[in-house]
Amino acid sequence: MDLNYTFGSSFISTGTTATPRLQTSKSMATHVNNIHHPSSSEHSQRSAQTSYRRAIWDYGSIQSLGSSTTTAQQYSMVASSDHHSFEKVFTINGRTQGDQLMEKLTRAVSDLIMLEQAKELRAQLQLVDALQHLGMGYIFEKEIKNVLDDTAERIIDGDLYTTALLFRKLRQHGYMVSQDVFKSFMDGEGFKSCLAEDIEGVLSLYEASHLAFEGETILEEARVFASKVLNMGDLQVLLPAAGALATKVQHALELPSQKWIAWLEARWYIDLYQHEPWAEPFVVDLSKLHFNMVQTTHQNDVKATSRWWRDVGLASRLRFARDRLMESFYWATGLVYEPQFSYCRRQLTKVAQFVATIDDVYDVYGTLDELQLFTEAIDRWDENSIEHLPEYMKMCLEALFKTLKTIREEAIKELDKDITPCLSKAWGDLCNSFLEEAKWYKQGRRPALQEYLENAWVSSSGPLQLTYAYYCLLLSPKATKCEFAGSLDKYMDLIQCSSMIFRLCNDLAVSKEELEGGDSISAIQLYMAEAGVTEESAREYIRNLINKYWKRLHEGSVSCFRLSKTFTNVIINLARNAETVYLHGDGFSAPDGHTEHSVTSLLVESLPDGDQMEFTSSTASLQNEVLLLGERLDSEC
Repeated sequence: MDLNYTFGSSFISTGTTATPRLQTSKSMATHVNNIHHPSSSEHSQRSAQTSYRRAIWDYGSIQSLGSSTTTAQQYSMVASSDHHSFEKVFTINGRTQGDQLMEKLTRAVSDLIMLEQAKELRAQLQLVDALQHLGMGYIFEKEIKNVLDDTAERIIDGDLYTTALLFRKLRQHGYMVSQDVFKSFMDGEGFKSCLAEDIEGVLSLYEASHLAFEGETILEEARVFASKVLNMGDLQVLLPAAGALATKVQHALELPSQKWIAWLEARWYIDLYQHEPWAEPFVVDLSKLHFNMVQTTHQNDVKATSRWWRDVGLASRLRFARDRLMESFYWATGLVYEPQFSYCRRQLTKVAQFVATIDDVYDVYGTLDELQLFTEAIDRWDENSIEHLPEYMKMCLEALFKTLKTIREEAIKELDKDITPCLSKAWGDLCNSFLEEAKWYKQGRRPALQEYLENAWVSSSGPLQLTYAYYCLLLSPKATKCEFAGSLDKYMDLIQCSSMIFRLCNDLAVSKEELEGGDSISAIQLYMAEAGVTEESAREYIRNLINKYWKRLHEGSVSCFRLSKTFTNVIINLARNAETVYLHGDGFSAPDGHTEHSVTSLLVESLPDGDQMEFTSSTASLQNEVLLLGERLDSEC
């Protein structure tokens, strides 16, 4: 495992080499004695210039999560090393007892997948898609792989819905499948006009088109065609009578399923799935039970990180900085929601909150002289080098050093590696990119768009977050070490694409008023100035740029899936986070009703479990069906 990779070895869209890690121009020794340390009145004046909204969730509200569940049951999930079987344990009135409901439901659904393999392709794919959509794909990873291995060998010759669904499933799992499968639905004018009558098929085509690679013109035509059909005025009038299909169309037009945060998408689909005409009762029950169990794991995670954040004390001492612990956890959950990765999720929450705090040091509080010192201290990664920093910077770095030290000790114990050089290097890259942006803004210099982008993918904090994710996944108790093949630098092109999507989605969230106020530098401003276009034209250009990076991300993930499917999905999840969180504005810095609703639905509101007696009778029926199928297959052999 190579710990000595460097950011900047990759490249961005124009093919020019990225800016290497920025080096500070003055040494701390010659610079520190000339620094003016601000007085308390100056600190107050600086703080008054910031206007971040106070935290929506305070410490008490976070600590109370899960304490008022109507069932009075506290769940914990134990996953096996292959992420395949689960045991549900709950406590009632102080007594702990094993509950076989989760295990029975899991076995029932596993049997159901086997049954569907003997049925038509459409039914198989609908079940596989539903399980993944419901956030349970990792439980049935082996069964799903068997289905896709089998279907990948077939000649795709079905209706539009089935063809597009199979294409999407294969692409999402790293199988090589050609866009040519859609040629049979085209004529000399493009996609056949008669397809517009098949709304379910067009929606499936629309979803599939968002997994295109660069240069795939058929899929680009598919996206344009499907978007036009689904946005037709007559269709929007007729859809309300179409039930679940109408809801899916409206949801996909807001954001295709490939770009939603997976766990948030699961919560949305749980409500919808039971109304699908082909829904399976066992899957409905399992999805609700699974959601509640994972939610309890997440509640424990966020309560633990909330206690850590209170003990760190930066929220109360650095009042100029964003206190976004709950939003940071929501972001971390978007990166990795599976219950077996609690350790990784907790560490990523800490990273996200530190990034927000340090970003505010650079953006809204520190002077250039102070920021120069701060960056040099990060580069040195030496606790002795922070003694001459302003007090607010010392507090920040002391907390960061202490937090990283605990990860270092864990890595030495579990991996026999000191990962400090890798993590500190990632922090150094981030802070140097922050410093460059601070210089542009404070010195009134407008960089070229290309120069901005070469710095922006690092300043997004994507590379830092994914570096932590890589090692913290390895440190998770249930991680399978063999899943992580190759050194981190093998993923750098993919990390860069995802980080660029992160940055550009963030820039799109900048409001018209913020652009006119000139409070920050964004890709929209820079393109407007360079190309002499309107704001709307600039936003369209940035959206097209985001789509280009998505195409590169999809194509690059095919090879990276062979290295580590788990980590590759986390890289893709970073881009999904950005698309979702910044969909209606800056849902992190200025959390609005959308973010609050999302967090509440995932962390506060539990789902009613399915009826156990109904499940028992259904299971007996299913088991009989499995036995009959087995007898029929034996007789055919």
